[in-house]
Amino acid sequence: MEDNRMKTHVTVVAVLMIVLGILGVFVVSAVGFFYNYLKDFIPLQDIPDFAVPLIEIAIVFFLVVAGSLAILELAAGIGLLACKNWARIVGIVVAGFNCLSVPIGTLFGVYSIWVLVQDDTVKMCGRQA
Repeated sequence: MEDNRMKTHVTVVAVLMIVLGILGVFVVSAVGFFYNYLKDFIPLQDIPDFAVPLIEIAIVFFLVVAGSLAILELAAGIGLLACKNWARIVGIVVAGFNCLSVPIGTLFGVYSIWVLVQDDTVKMCGRQA
């Protein structure tokens, strides 16, 4: 009975991670596309010369980190549907980063961590390693 209920919680976390991962990849792609398209229209003469490369490095860094987290979240969700132990560990790490996104990401991150560290979840995912 308890195992079946935790399986439902793991499935909910997996589906939400897949949805958020796909949404994250889409948002990062859109931001990258629009930045690349719109940077030609930004008047650079108003910005100090030393700041332009720093701004571009910060934007690229954000896109790489956010894109990597979105891909990891998508992979963790797919792995959790198959109840793989590696996906449970990656899911805990990604959920920790989700906690930084207040308030919805925090709620989802705390719920995901709670589900993924339960003894029943560890046993369920560990037996199919």
